[in-house]
Amino acid sequence: SSDLIMPKYLRRHHDCLAELAVRFPDSHVIESVAIEPADHPLQLGLAAVLASAQTRSQRVEETQKLYQTMPMSLLLYGAHFGKNAYEALMSIALADNLAVKCAIGTSEEYQRAVAALANASNIILDLSAIATVRLIGLVNVLKSNLYRFAMSDSTALEINETLGPEITEASEGGVLAFKDGEYRMYHESAEERKRRFERDQEFLKELHDHVATLSPIELASWSPEARKSVADFVGVYGAEAIALAKQTNTVLWTDDVIEAQLGA
Repeated sequence: SSDLIMPKYLRRHHDCLAELAVRFPDSHVIESVAIEPADHPLQLGLAAVLASAQTRSQRVEETQKLYQTMPMSLLLYGAHFGKNAYEALMSIALADNLAVKCAIGTSEEYQRAVAALANASNIILDLSAIATVRLIGLVNVLKSNLYRFAMSDSTALEINETLGPEITEASEGGVLAFKDGEYRMYHESAEERKRRFERDQEFLKELHDHVATLSPIELASWSPEARKSVADFVGVYGAEAIALAKQTNTVLWTDDVIEAQLGA
């Protein structure tokens, strides 16, 4: 016979390891993964997944370098990964080696901002401002009686689609990443995913409770060329926010320095 002859204790040991996940499904002390031959379709598929993770990591590094060294809006940063300005700011803020370029940082810029805010009664939030509000816990600021907070139609639609319902029932998931020369798997349990979804919905409710949604009728007075030029840099939602901020006693809250300059 070609079967391998092994002591019964070794056979039982192998059986315990092989069937541990089946017999104790809630335990993750030991996980087993079948490794097929190199030319097996599953191996080829795994190789493609690993290569994709590595390619994405390289793209992230290249985009981060561009953002650091070149004028790049959050829209253009996020577009490299199919994301919007909200997601772009979140990504940059959580990166170890990157800072959000929210202002030029001169004293003149600061003085202009203070003067504009002193005379304002309305504050228009763009997607980057909404990300900042959530990231550093400024929701209570939106409840202020000193200002009326608002956002444009496209901004409201974009944030609703970003944080809105994505699953009908919670299930496990994960993200494979390549960082510092190694592959890393970030696991999200069904319970964690459910809690994340609930937090998203809670934030959306508070946002809509305290921030009005306005139609940017001022945008109709812009030429088609001007609308396209601005939208190419900051998106339709950014262009609408800039247009709304042109109203009397109204200022734009953006943490995208490119959008701030376009709206000045």
